[in-house]
Amino acid sequence: MNKPTGRRYGSPQLDERQPQAVNGRVKLVGYVDVATHARAKAAAYAGGMSLGLYLTRLLEQDKLDEHGRPLWAAPVPEGEELPLAM
Repeated sequence: MNKPTGRRYGSPQLDERQPQAVNGRVKLVGYVDVATHARAKAAAYAGGMSLGLYLTRLLEQDKLDEHGRPLWAAPVPEGEELPLAM
């Protein structure tokens, strides 16, 4: 298991490996601040759902542009690509 690098968040990466599914679901992993985790857990609890269902519902409501990028995200500079995970 890799440890956080000390940066606030890692670099964006597209991992093309197929995750191991259990009952049609996979583990979603990412490091966030302790306060962000607590906020998400509290919101999920208040909504009467698991953290996984809460994240799923957030993603279902995320509006995307024609490139699949969230509308709220800063655009990727022209000619640049996001790195692929190895």
